[in-house]
Amino acid sequence: MISYRRFFMFECPKCDYKHESINSMRIHAQKKHGIQSIELWMHYNGSKPTCGCSCGIETKFLGLKKGFAKYIRGHAARVNNNWGHNKEAQKKSQDTRREKGTFGFQKGYTPWNKGLTKEDHPSVASMASIINSRSGEYSSRMSKNRLDGTVPTNWGKDHPQWKGGKSRLTALCHSSKRLYSEWKYPALLKSGFSCEKCKASGNLHVHHDQEWMSAIIKIVLDGKDERELTFEERLVEAERVAEYHVNNKVSSEVLCEACHKEEHSFLNF
Repeated sequence: MISYRRFFMFECPKCDYKHESINSMRIHAQKKHGIQSIELWMHYNGSKPTCGCSCGIETKFLGLKKGFAKYIRGHAARVNNNWGHNKEAQKKSQDTRREKGTFGFQKGYTPWNKGLTKEDHPSVASMASIINSRSGEYSSRMSKNRLDGTVPTNWGKDHPQWKGGKSRLTALCHSSKRLYSEWKYPALLKSGFSCEKCKASGNLHVHHDQEWMSAIIKIVLDGKDERELTFEERLVEAERVAEYHVNNKVSSEVLCEACHKEEHSFLNF
């Protein structure tokens, strides 16, 4: 680590510029000569250090003032007599945490809100209001940004959780945009967005009350083996399933999750 004694003059590696502030030297070296912080650190301190556990791997650079980390993350536990190997230190730490209440409110430890809630103290209520408003504001902003295209909605290979197109055809059919917009949504609209059995308005499903989805998929595949289809071919078949629903006006019934489970309860026997 660099010594920062007062009046210690840092010399520029490329010119005669000197300054007692390492930050001023960093700004000068970067703007004037294009020297990055890690290069400047090495100029004053020598080569890059390696992990303190003797594995030989270079550690992470933390900045000009801090230099490099002593260990690779997790490697400190490899060194004998370090905190991770000291059973006495571990026990002492656990006892301290229990006493202070890190594991719960023991031995008179007082939390920041001193046991008060938003119902009986204005300061706690104010903080809760701020947290809730920020959460709602973020959610609304993200929703708006997705709708107007500011934040792109990624599908298929562009999605960060893409796993190579392993979705079953049934799942692709249910997530089809056309199936929703031209078959499911009209059914929901007609039902007034409520369950046709119990009139509940939450967790609504569009139920096939005459033809099963599996039977429709079988008709559309016409003898093809789904397991032999590529992901792109399954997408095509999913669109054909959606087209079948629209063209044949497949009968449906809007049910809440509970009523839908009851409708299919015989499958569990």
